[in-house]
Amino acid sequence: MMLNWHRIGSLGQKPDMPAKGYTWKSTALLNQKLWAQNKDRPLAEALQLFAESHLEVFQLIKGHSEEELFTKKKYPWTGSTSLAAYLISATSSHYDWALKLIRKAIKIKQSK
Repeated sequence: MMLNWHRIGSLGQKPDMPAKGYTWKSTALLNQKLWAQNKDRPLAEALQLFAESHLEVFQLIKGHSEEELFTKKKYPWTGSTSLAAYLISATSSHYDWALKLIRKAIKIKQSK
């Protein structure tokens, strides 16, 4: 989604964030929708898609200067925050969140 936001924002448009029909307060519902759409995806395919998007996001980061990344309000589509804030949320913060969910699922599975 981050890559799409950036593409749309780079065209001078305002992307639907986090997604059309959702607000930041309703991300739990969006996460449920995304889970339902992808729950049957083979693990190998999911890992491949993750690797590809991860690489693309890091190439995006490398393509920006520190000023472009960390200046608040630099890009109209990021509102009052910086591009880096969105990128951190879409990478390390999101990975940490997902890892906690994976660990919790493993614990539950092991306790059965």
